[in-house]
This record gives sequence, C-alpha cells and structure tokens, in this order.
Amino acid sequence: MTTLTQSAYLVGQTLKEMLLADVSLGLHRVFYGDISKVGATPCATVEPGTKERTHRGTGLWMEIIIPVSIMVYYARIEGEEQLISESDAFVERIESTIHTEPMKTLGGLIVHGWIHRVEPGTAIRAGARLRAHRISWRGISRAHI
Repeated sequence: MTTLTQSAYLVGQTLKEMLLADVSLGLHRVFYGDISKVGATPCATVEPGTKERTHRGTGLWMEIIIPVSIMVYYARIEGEEQLISESDAFVERIESTIHTEPMKTLGGLIVHGWIHRVEPGTAIRAGARLRAHRISWRGISRAHI
C-alpha cells in the first residue's frame, strides 16, 4: 500500500511520468515546469502550485490541497478553426485519462484528484504562436498533525 504524500514535488513528478507513460495520448514530451521554447508538439508541462493545509475533523488530521497547472501545447497556429477543434478534442482525451485510475489517486499518493478548470487559448513561446490549454488540477491528501 502506498503512503499518502504531502509533497507537491512528488505529485507533480508523478503526474508528469503518468502523462508521458500513456502513449495513447500522443504527447511527444512532458516537462516539469514551464518552458520558454516548444519543440515537437503536442507536448505538456506540469507545475505544482501553492500547497495548502487545513485542519479537518475532530482528530489530529490535516487536509493537504496540492494544485498543479498542466499546460498542453497542441500545435503552431496555422489553420485556426480546424486546429481549435482538434486541440479541444485532444485535451478532452487527457481529461478522461486523468479522471481514471491510477491517475485519479496517482497510484495511492493522494486521496483523490480532479480537473476543476480547462482554459483554452493561445500561448507565445520563442516567438511562435501556439494553440494551448491550461488545465487546473487539484489533488487532496491528508496527514496527521
């Protein structure tokens, strides 16, 4: 049995490894932290945010909230309408994968995790305009105080 974690780094690294390991997604690379230049697409970045701890229940338990931002860079923008449609469908496949086991609990590292926001748009990296989506993911873990 895996022990629940308090580590934002471990959660981010595990998400990165699981996204990369699922070859059906077709991601060329997955990076830990944002990147300034995008090479082969589609690719993604995984970056943990500010970790929060709150007291829960009557015992000595803390709920640990670990947010992670996942940026999916789909392709350089050329033909707008078709690209938007393709990238939206691509990100929905990633969403479905993240909401199934073992990714839902990161193999037992967290109680559960879910995507609470997907923001489609564009990003500029090294002068290139890219179709991109920011996926806001949140994981919940717990620990004794």
